[in-house]
Amino acid sequence: MTERGKPGSAGPAALSRRRMLLTASAGAGVLAAGGGGAAWWLLSGREERPEEPWKAEPLASYEPEVAPPPLWRLPRVGAAEGPPPVPIGRYVAYAAAGGGIAARTVARGAAAWRNGDADAGRGLVAASGLLLAADVAGRVLALDPETGRPRWVAAAAHATTLLAADPLTLYARTRSPRGRRDEQGAAGWIVAISLKDGATLWRSPSPVRLPARAAAASARLVLYGDEGDVAALDATSGVVSWRRKELGHAALSPYTDDGMVYLGGAELLSLSLADGKERWRLTADGDRGWGAPSAHDGRVYACEGATLRALSTDDGDAEGWSLPLTYKGAAPSPVIQHRTLCLPTTDSERAGLTFCDLATGRPAWTYPPASTPGTWRLAASGNRIFAARGATLSAMPVI
Repeated sequence: MTERGKPGSAGPAALSRRRMLLTASAGAGVLAAGGGGAAWWLLSGREERPEEPWKAEPLASYEPEVAPPPLWRLPRVGAAEGPPPVPIGRYVAYAAAGGGIAARTVARGAAAWRNGDADAGRGLVAASGLLLAADVAGRVLALDPETGRPRWVAAAAHATTLLAADPLTLYARTRSPRGRRDEQGAAGWIVAISLKDGATLWRSPSPVRLPARAAAASARLVLYGDEGDVAALDATSGVVSWRRKELGHAALSPYTDDGMVYLGGAELLSLSLADGKERWRLTADGDRGWGAPSAHDGRVYACEGATLRALSTDDGDAEGWSLPLTYKGAAPSPVIQHRTLCLPTTDSERAGLTFCDLATGRPAWTYPPASTPGTWRLAASGNRIFAARGATLSAMPVI
């Protein structure tokens, strides 16, 4: 059962406008990791995306196997654990040392602000010019990225984890209303929150076992559950649009691009976001399956076991190169910016980062492991790759 929010803007005209903007965001990718600026200029009435003066210049050349220095590197500023950093315009937000979230300028890493009310452990998402977080009470805070102060607060959200956002809506895991449990017995519902004013649009029991990884685009919220099931919810109602069962054994991040969603697991799948119709599938060679994929410029990038592969988005055919790595488990989504792909070399806690030149498919360089072990948390925007590990936050150049 889906519970609808208050009326207001829920009439047919508003839904049509909403669906138009959601469809316009189809090629935006995953907002949580990609900068969160998708289609915000549509909401402000602009016809074209404005210039972004905070972008860095890609490297004009590089020496193979020689790592260039970071653009900037800040030790002891971040929390040891937390979500990936989130670039939004000329700032990058991250889980701060001592609690809360903080922001730095993307150009120089200069301190901008800190918000001590936000609970970084509940997630951090950027969309439509807002930085979205939650506090320990589950209230959603829509923060101004320039100041870190709330533009609005959704006090009734009861958010436990922020999942994903499209240009109009934030989706979060929430407490079950009145003690209900979903049909699988796993406590937890999904709530949709308007980015305009924080109003609750709908609540729906999760169709997959939580925790889940998520992506939102083209009027669909795709949830990849902890037991390997996938479901897509209609973004305007919370009703399940399509499902896929037993794709793997753990939640893997979906990746959306140009009206399609790419899913890892025992097979690598390319499905229509609208109806779940299959475009192609690739079965893994061996029992380790496919890691979480990313897509960029007509190619899908994903690790088959311990080998990174480049595949055509049209039919899944190999695109001429592969790169051996040393993963023992499922690999994370590669992070892509300009002509550069980045991901940890291995799933070891002392792994370095491999930077790959997409033009050649060859490793460009590897950053050596940090002295402090931990998990790499990566994001990319504005011709920079942002990396958090332990308490250190860095911005790295791209080709």
